[in-house]
Amino acid sequence: MGRIGKKVLSWTLCLMMAVGMLPGMTGKAKAEKIEDGLVYEESADGITITKYIGLGGNLTIPTTIENKPVTTIKDSAFYGCTGLTGITIPGSVTTIGMSAFGGCTSLTGITIESGVATIGHGAFYGCTGLTSI
Repeated sequence: MGRIGKKVLSWTLCLMMAVGMLPGMTGKAKAEKIEDGLVYEESADGITITKYIGLGGNLTIPTTIENKPVTTIKDSAFYGCTGLTGITIPGSVTTIGMSAFGGCTSLTGITIESGVATIGHGAFYGCTGLTSI
C-alpha cells in the first residue's frame, strides 16, 4: 500500500471512530453481561435479553437481573436454540422481538405470563415441536 493509501486508510478510521461507526473503539457500545446463559444489556428502563448461550432444557427467564426488571427479548435472541424444550416468560417482559424463538425445533411448551404487550413477527416461526402455549 502506498503512502497515499495509508493516509486515506488512517483518515477513514479516524472518521469512523468520530462518528461512532466503530463502537468498540469509541466506548459508546453497551456492555453485554451473562447470567445463566442469558446474554443481556442494561438500560435505564431495564434489562434486554440479547442472546441465549445456555444448554437448553426448560428455561424460566427471571423477572429481574441485577435488581432491574427484564423487559425485552430482542429480535432473534433465541434463534435456532434447538436444545431449548420449554420457556417461561415472566410478566415483566413487555416485548418479544421478531424471530426471538425462531427455529427452536425442540421447543414443546411456552408459558407467557400477562404483561407481554408486543410479540414480533415470526417470534415462534419454525418451532415445529410446539404442543402448548
